[in-house]
Parts: sequence; structure tokens; C-alpha cells
Amino acid sequence: MQSDCITEKPCHDDNEAFGRLIGTAATTAAGLFAKVDYLREIARHQAWLLDEREGTALELIESFAGPIRTIWGRSSSFPQPRLRAPPDARNLVCRAPTCW
Repeated sequence: MQSDCITEKPCHDDNEAFGRLIGTAATTAAGLFAKVDYLREIARHQAWLLDEREGTALELIESFAGPIRTIWGRSSSFPQPRLRAPPDARNLVCRAPTCW
């Protein structure tokens, strides 16, 4: 049993570090971009981390939503969010069973 603890420790450490990355909000635009770059590398080389962990998508959304709101509120270098659909999209009809 002792050997299981020793051989699994690196896996547990990696899992804990990944959980911190997913759940930690960036506080600057540079931090947001760094997080996106890091997650892109994970998606390229270890996509299973993003695909198989239950709750990862929601944690990622939450970890980006607050900082984006904060940075947009403080920085004029970011474009303002578009609140209306473009004129050519107003007449589109959704034929899917569920519409968003």
C-alpha cells in the first residue's frame, strides 16, 4: 500500500495544480491571455484533462467571467460588448429544436 501512495503522489499533485489553474481567476489582461495560452497547450497535448473532469467547463467559465467584467470596466483598450444582433441577423429564423 505504501508504494501506491508514492507512485500516485505526482498524479495527485498534477491534479491539484490543474484544479488551481481552472478555479483561479486572473487579475490582469496579461494574466487572462497567459491562462488562455496555457489552457490551449493543455488542450493540444492533454485534452483529456479538459474533457474528463466533471465541472471543468463551469469552473473555467466562472474563472474568466469575473476578470473579463472587471478588466472591461477598467480598460478602454478592450472593445465594448455588442448588445444587439447585427442588422442582417435580425431576420434569421432558428429551425433547430432548441434555440439559443
